[in-house]
Amino acid sequence: MQQPYIREGFGTNSYDNLTLIHPLGLAALLVGVVWTLVATRKTAWLPILFLACFVPTSQRIVVATLDFNLIRILVAVGMLRILQRGEYKGGRITGLDRAVFLWVMVSMVIHVTRIGSTSALIFKLGGSYDTFGLYIIARVWFRSTRDLIRLSRYAAIIACISVVGFTVEHFTGRNGFSIFGGVPEITYVRDGRLRCQGPFAHPILAGTFWIAFLPLVTVQGLTQRGAPLQLAGALCISAIVVFCSSSTPVLGGIASVVFGLLWLARDRVRLLCWATLALTAGLHVIMEAPVWHLIARMSVVGGSTGFHRFNLIDAFINRWPEWFLLGTNS
Repeated sequence: MQQPYIREGFGTNSYDNLTLIHPLGLAALLVGVVWTLVATRKTAWLPILFLACFVPTSQRIVVATLDFNLIRILVAVGMLRILQRGEYKGGRITGLDRAVFLWVMVSMVIHVTRIGSTSALIFKLGGSYDTFGLYIIARVWFRSTRDLIRLSRYAAIIACISVVGFTVEHFTGRNGFSIFGGVPEITYVRDGRLRCQGPFAHPILAGTFWIAFLPLVTVQGLTQRGAPLQLAGALCISAIVVFCSSSTPVLGGIASVVFGLLWLARDRVRLLCWATLALTAGLHVIMEAPVWHLIARMSVVGGSTGFHRFNLIDAFINRWPEWFLLGTNS
C-alpha cells in the first residue's frame, strides 16, 4: 500500500526511517548499479543523474534506522568501483578538495555540538556522506573539458524528457511522480500559479537543480557541435524553471547571465568589485532602510515576495551574537 505523503515543512519528511520502494524505483536502482559497475568512466555517473531527475528521494531502504535513498546506494557503488579499479590514481589533492573536506567536517561538528544528540550525529553523517561522496565521484570521473561537454549533452537529453512530466503537471495540476511517494499528487498552488516540482522535494529544489545546468548546456550549445540538441535542452530547462513558479531559480538564471556577461570585462574585475562596494555603501547611507532591504522589493514571479529573504538577512546581521559561534536552532 502506498504510504501517504504529509507535508510537514521544508526539509521535514514523513518517510524518514521508513523503507519505501516502488517496483519502478527498484528496477531503476538495479539497472543503475549494473551500469555503474560495467560502464566506462565516461558515463558511469549517468545513473546518478537519471535517478536525481526521475525518482524522488523518498525511495529508500532503511537499515538499522539508517536511511539509504537510491542515490546514496549508487554513490556507495561508485565509490567501491573507484577503489576497485584504482580510478583515483593520477589525481592530486587541490586546495578546493581541502576546502570541501574542511567545510563538511566543520559543518558536522558545529551541528552535532549545537544539537547535542545521537540523532543529530546520524543526520549529519548522512548529509556529509552525500556531499563528500558525490564530490569525490565528480572529481574522479570528470577530468577534462570533454567530460563536461558530455555532461551537457546528457543533461540536455534528460531535460527534454523531464519537461514532458513538468508540462503535464502544469496543465493538469497533478504530479505523476506521486506514485513513488514523497511528492504530493495535487500540485501546490500559490496566488493562482501552479508550483510544479516533478520528482523533487520542493519546487525551489526542482528549479535550482535545473538552472544550475542552464549555463553549461547553453554555452556548449552555442560553441560546440550538436548545438540543436543542447539549445533544445536549454529551452526545456527554461520551461521547467517557469513551471516551478519560484523566484530563486529565476534569479539564479539572471545571475548566470550577468556573470556570464562579466566575462567580457574580466580584465577589470578589481575595478568592478570596488565600484560595487562603493555603490552599496553609498546606497546604505542615503536609503532610509538598510541597503539589504532592496531584496524585499524583488518579485520576479507572481505570488513571490522578497520580504522573507530580507527578514532573514536582517536577522542574520542584527542578531549575530545568537548564531556566530555555533549557529542557532531557532
